[in-house]
Amino acid sequence: MSSDMMPWASEYQMEDLPQWSDILFTLQQVGELAKQYKQSLTFHPGQFNCLASDKPNVIANSIVDLSIHGKLMDLMGLPQTPESAINIHGGKRGNTKKLIDTIHTLPDNIRNRLVLENCEMSYSIDDLLPISEKLKIHKTIILNTLRDNGIVIGPSGRRNIGGREVSMKKYESKPDTKERKSKK
Repeated sequence: MSSDMMPWASEYQMEDLPQWSDILFTLQQVGELAKQYKQSLTFHPGQFNCLASDKPNVIANSIVDLSIHGKLMDLMGLPQTPESAINIHGGKRGNTKKLIDTIHTLPDNIRNRLVLENCEMSYSIDDLLPISEKLKIHKTIILNTLRDNGIVIGPSGRRNIGGREVSMKKYESKPDTKERKSKK
């Protein structure tokens, strides 16, 4: 589901919206349809959610955003399990302890749905396995293999296909990628 279902939701209380009863009814119906047709509904919140940040305000804002996602899922009556996933990347590489500590503080309606996804810019699958085992969420890792299979989706949404060697050549030629690699 789109994380933009409720734009600017951190700036107001959903219940204060003039159409709240209609919105709530629609959310409940969506949840019922998902159950009826045995569909998993998931969120993949934006890239600015960073539970391993060095900045406390970034973590606080991330928790607010994830709480909105959890609340929407609760309003739809979706289970608090990874089948109704809130999929995130680890955030800042090297802050494993911070990531674990922050995840431990999350409300159940987020933590029970949390799914960690590897990313070539932050946490690899090798990084995430021990984290997920420590958090006892070891069954909830998304393995992103697009790049390994030679598929790179560029900023335009266009896919570059041609094997890992061709894809990596295209990916590494981008100026912003070179800058990010040199910072490691």
